Amino acid sequence: MSKKPNRIDKSAYDEELGPSGKIRVINRVSYLRDGEARILFDLYSRYPGVCVEIGARWGCSTMALALAIEIHGGSPLISIDPHGYQDVPGGGKTLDGMMSNLDDIGLLHNVIPTVCKSSDFGRLLKLSGVDPFITMLWIDGDHSERGVAEDLMSLHPFVVCGGVVCGHDYMEQPRGPATVKSAVDGYAARNGYKVHVDDTMWCWEKN
Repeated sequence: MSKKPNRIDKSAYDEELGPSGKIRVINRVSYLRDGEARILFDLYSRYPGVCVEIGARWGCSTMALALAIEIHGGSPLISIDPHGYQDVPGGGKTLDGMMSNLDDIGLLHNVIPTVCKSSDFGRLLKLSGVDPFITMLWIDGDHSERGVAEDLMSLHPFVVCGGVVCGHDYMEQPRGPATVKSAVDGYAARNGYKVHVDDTMWCWEKN
């Protein structure tokens, strides 16, 4: 697969009149495989309300979810990412890129950028004593086995019953089964969930 650009094609996005075309333009940005932005968009349409994403980078998934919120309603997306990648020139500039992408297509008002780790956000929620409130949790952050497990342990308790927990790169290569898949399968087995997989995307409904 050829490398995708990190910036949205604003002209192409504006030319599209319907959500399907706009989603295709969003999917050309950054890391999601072809068709995966649509899967994410459709998932939110089934589980609208309060969505939290872990891992944003340049904002491909962020834009897809923000567009879903624009169309289906709900609270602004809480986008969690430390934005300090070692393999990206400028590191924290991924935050600027994500914000610019959202601003270019008029969806910035549907996102609350939260620059931190999921574990820190989870600790804040625990200390505040809030009840479960997340209707959709999207995980695409640290792809180490420990990282994925930590994302789940930090925020899964705050997903409402009947909400969806989903993520990316279930069969990512070359890391693959030893990381994302292993962490997801282990957490699901310990908590009695059946993992549903669509290409590289995984999910379960919380009960």
